[in-house]
Amino acid sequence: MKNKILLLAVAMMLSFASFAQFTFSVSPGQSLNGASFGFKVMDNIVPYVGFQHIAAKGFYNETSWEYMYTGGLQKVEYETTASVSILIPHIGVKFFFIEKDDLKAYANLSLAKPMLSAKAEQDGEDIDEIEDQINDLKIFGAELGFGVEYYLAEQFSIGGEFGFRYLRVRHNMEYDTEIYNPNTGYYDNSQVEAEFGLSIRPTYNKISLNYYF
Repeated sequence: MKNKILLLAVAMMLSFASFAQFTFSVSPGQSLNGASFGFKVMDNIVPYVGFQHIAAKGFYNETSWEYMYTGGLQKVEYETTASVSILIPHIGVKFFFIEKDDLKAYANLSLAKPMLSAKAEQDGEDIDEIEDQINDLKIFGAELGFGVEYYLAEQFSIGGEFGFRYLRVRHNMEYDTEIYNPNTGYYDNSQVEAEFGLSIRPTYNKISLNYYF
């Protein structure tokens, strides 16, 4: 449903292109750097779409010696690799509510749907359990900020913004296990259902370079 809303918002913005002013912004913030594209549909309203991306890859190698059943020592090597990619598309709107000479103050609201993908291997074989757990994470984010833009020229401005960020993570999992039955003395099959939740509410600040075409 959220993906459909994002696609609908993009389609609506494209329909404004015939009579709106195109905008492009880059934000070298203290967290993830990002870029956004929008249309200034009125003198004080700028809806936009943007994205951020981060990727990481690592490895762990282990070498040890183990006794074999024959009694001799054998060298054993393990190699584990993992990679994670996070793509963060977002939609938002900026509303300019104060304008004085070359200085404009605005409020900014945006919604984000981070998408994670992961891959893990041990000795060349995929570790499906880790991949499935990460890929099944449900993440939602939002930002509410206030800032100002100073226009150095008619089509270029520098902005500063401070705001509040909300991030929610949810994950549901099911797996099979065995429980001991004291009545029979055997282990019975059972299923475990678990739910994980986390919410983070940090503040943020960023600087933006804005171009109006």
